[in-house]
Amino acid sequence: MINSQSNNILDNWNYPFVINRNPFSKIHIVFCHGFNSNHNVFSSTIDSISKKIPLNYYSFTLPGNNLTPASEDQLYLEYYADLTVSFIKKLNLKEVILVGHSMGAAIAALIYKRIPKMIVKIVFIAPMNKANLPLKDFFMKNFFQKHQKKCLNLCQFMNMTKKNIKILNI
Repeated sequence: MINSQSNNILDNWNYPFVINRNPFSKIHIVFCHGFNSNHNVFSSTIDSISKKIPLNYYSFTLPGNNLTPASEDQLYLEYYADLTVSFIKKLNLKEVILVGHSMGAAIAALIYKRIPKMIVKIVFIAPMNKANLPLKDFFMKNFFQKHQKKCLNLCQFMNMTKKNIKILNI
């Protein structure tokens, strides 16, 4: 396993990452995590699968998630998609299987639009969908808004009800 602490395989890459390479496999899985998650969230699943099927696994923590620093202009799905495309290209991956969880599924769809010839399959796990629409206005105003200084922690958000939500100007 190669991770951001043990190897400089990705020069000037500022985000924690994990790379599990198997020289006997041509399967390349790139995992896109969900909101406020990180690159390790799918690792135990991949470890179980890789015992039966040899594969290569790649993931990184998106800026602004899991305490990873980010500037305001980096907190957009489009930016996350562009960054992941850069990650795939830096690693010179071909025939990629994209796996996206929740927000990561939306990112995976945007990645496919950018580099369809490099993607062979997309797997959506609990993707963003219409059930999320009641929360859309809240997130657009408080998370994705261009001038928002800091984002509410997902755990705090999940414990709030709509009637007691207040915007924190930190």
